[in-house]
Amino acid sequence: MDSNSFNKKSNKNSGSSKNILRIEDDTSKKRSKSSCAKVDDKNYLPFHQIVDLNRARMVDWMIVVFRVLKKSSYKTFFLATQLMDTYFIIKKRQGKKVSKQDLHIVGLVCVFIASKFEDVIPIYLN
Repeated sequence: MDSNSFNKKSNKNSGSSKNILRIEDDTSKKRSKSSCAKVDDKNYLPFHQIVDLNRARMVDWMIVVFRVLKKSSYKTFFLATQLMDTYFIIKKRQGKKVSKQDLHIVGLVCVFIASKFEDVIPIYLN
């Protein structure tokens, strides 16, 4: 096998890898555009009559839950917080208000869902 044939093969492979990268970039751009919140969704808490302080207390409570249950994965916590925020954004888009009394149940369900996705041994209830 001479060096020219190797160069021809590597050139063919490098072109296809560029196409693969380009396709992956296009799909990741589409995915990131659809999953990101719109600009008008940044102020979703006032729609639900939930103050920022209530959300902060909820996030603190979620931290306590993870500490008590000895779940040390930061990914699980951040996913739970993201799920909670996404839930509020979706409910705002639907025009349905979430009451302040439902804040703990929403947070707890988000903790369970995040644990199911991220933890090897997820949180469960008896």
